[in-house]
Amino acid sequence: MNAKLGVSCFSTKNNSILMWSHYANKHQGICLEFTTGKYPLVKADSDSKVHVFQKVKYLRADRYPEVSLKNFLDASPQTLNAILCKAFEWRYEKEWRLVVDHGEAGVCYQKESLSGVIFGLNMEDDLKVKVRALLVGNPGVLFYQAKRSKTKYGVSIERLST
Repeated sequence: MNAKLGVSCFSTKNNSILMWSHYANKHQGICLEFTTGKYPLVKADSDSKVHVFQKVKYLRADRYPEVSLKNFLDASPQTLNAILCKAFEWRYEKEWRLVVDHGEAGVCYQKESLSGVIFGLNMEDDLKVKVRALLVGNPGVLFYQAKRSKTKYGVSIERLST
């Protein structure tokens, strides 16, 4: 199944202290910001075909959605529905999922859809320089720095000068 479908996860929230801890190596990574005005995210010349790009459903149920083996192997709508579900406790993520065929191939996004890069509050300066160098050919990208909030448990995002 991994070779058949690929799932990329996105969020409408960029300042969650928990997500920075879980998904950005304890605040050492980056968060990529995409504009929804440049949909589809997947490049036209990519081998991948988008099945769905939609919000995750957070279920109050205590069991996983059921999917038959045949439906799972055929990547049926029943399978896609299961892929788009998570436990209710994860609702703070405000997640969207992009499901494409060619699971292990990766997803190539349109250059114009990348609108910003947020550096984690513990990211090393030399890595920030490398990320900026990689994106020098994409002048529409803005850079931000995640900072520990001074007033509450949280992260604030501040725009950096170019």
